[in-house]
Amino acid sequence: MLPLHFTFGPFSLSSYTALLVAAALVVALVTWRQTRCAASAWGVLGVSMAAWLSGRIGFLVLHLEALREGQVPFGYAEHAAVLGAWIAHQALRRWCQRCVPSETTFAFAVCALGAALSLSCISHGCAFGREVFWQVEGEHSLAWRLHVDWPDDTLTHAPRLPTQAFMAIWLGVGAALALIIRAPAALGVMWFALGDFGVQFLRGDEATQWLGLRSYQWFDLVLVLSAAFALARCRFKAARAGL
Repeated sequence: MLPLHFTFGPFSLSSYTALLVAAALVVALVTWRQTRCAASAWGVLGVSMAAWLSGRIGFLVLHLEALREGQVPFGYAEHAAVLGAWIAHQALRRWCQRCVPSETTFAFAVCALGAALSLSCISHGCAFGREVFWQVEGEHSLAWRLHVDWPDDTLTHAPRLPTQAFMAIWLGVGAALALIIRAPAALGVMWFALGDFGVQFLRGDEATQWLGLRSYQWFDLVLVLSAAFALARCRFKAARAGL
């Protein structure tokens, strides 16, 4: 488990931010090696910055009550980050064609940055899994065999499901597949949303529920439908161009 902060002499950097920066630099490096285009690499960093800002703003909006009490909670809203990255990608496509990352690069970036967020959540106690107990689950149950001693949002340790690890693995596989199959951008968004939708069933943090689903799962469904619409639209355009 990573420390909460990395200390460099008089300076201290949250492991959350450090992992995000590292992931963004990796994506930019992969982009440059594939395209040998510095503008595209800078475009990736711009999209990553947009994801960081929108994710941070989205998290603060979800925690307005804490802000009213004078607290400044730390964290990122993954769905807001994905939306911000998508908006930045479309803006670059319109106003700076030379800087816009490719569709595959965007799909890779969504998965890579999402995996970094999931890993950094472990030590910070966000998106934590529900608690499991051998007395209830059974000491030979799959849930107990998979349990880890990770903290919740109060940094209290207890045996719980490693939801952050599940999501990081899912997104790591998605990042690799994006490069292998040259996935379109919408497929990267869909991969993230489908993984998060499933992992939400295993989470132990509080969330508003509508019709038996957590609010985050409804956001996932919106992303899946939007991505499916974008994929269908691209196929329709390609079919018309081939006529």
